[in-house]
Amino acid sequence: MNFYNIAACAIAVAVYALLCIQVLQRKVPQNFATWILWALLDSIAAASLIVQEGNFWIPVFYALGSGAIVFSVLKTKTAGKWTNFESMIVVLVVICIIAWALSGPQMATIASTTALAIAGIPQVMDVYKKPFESPLFVWI
Repeated sequence: MNFYNIAACAIAVAVYALLCIQVLQRKVPQNFATWILWALLDSIAAASLIVQEGNFWIPVFYALGSGAIVFSVLKTKTAGKWTNFESMIVVLVVICIIAWALSGPQMATIASTTALAIAGIPQVMDVYKKPFESPLFVWI
């Protein structure tokens, strides 16, 4: 692991820790669907990079951080409702995972990255609806 990987992982840990604290203090509600999908997809990205003997450290830390956010949301019981919109996002993510399964580890990286962007849509919609509840520093 080189300096840049260490720096990126340290930044990820700091940002996820800050967001966890804010979620646990109920200062910033987060979309449960987005975070559970991000945790799963980051895990897939990390696994695909491990298989390819690539640079897997950042996705590993992202998966751990996303998992910590999921835990924080569950602990505060602020998961909210699961709507048809979240279900549609899950279907799109499943399509990306199927593409990965049919195409090998390189496509897994591409498909999981695409699915990560798709999985973020519910969170973006929540931020759009209530921008004052969004932790701008964390998103930057």
